[in-house]
Amino acid sequence: MAIALLVLANVLFPPAADPACRPACGWSLRFTYSYLGDRVMSQLSPFLALVERQTALLRHYRAGAFIEALKMIDDCQVAAEAAGWQQGYYAMMRARIDGLIHDAPQDWTGAYVAEEK
Repeated sequence: MAIALLVLANVLFPPAADPACRPACGWSLRFTYSYLGDRVMSQLSPFLALVERQTALLRHYRAGAFIEALKMIDDCQVAAEAAGWQQGYYAMMRARIDGLIHDAPQDWTGAYVAEEK
């Protein structure tokens, strides 16, 4: 069964026991998704355009090309609205990326590090 899923991010979650310890202590990398609809939705041009723009945004974000990623937010928001996806995701990503532009970690892996589970 096909469904309309949109990949949102890679998130690195800390282990419950010791959030101060990074990957060597059991941090887990998870992909996050948003369910937007059924098989019909997955074939509609507004959804396909959103997937295309979101994929490009994530490609820049994961590569650490934060300025390029930030420039894509408005196009992604327009595509989300055209697909009928009401969300706060792009406002959150704008804030996250803006913060990374000014204070990117030296060991950027392309995954957002969650502060808590």
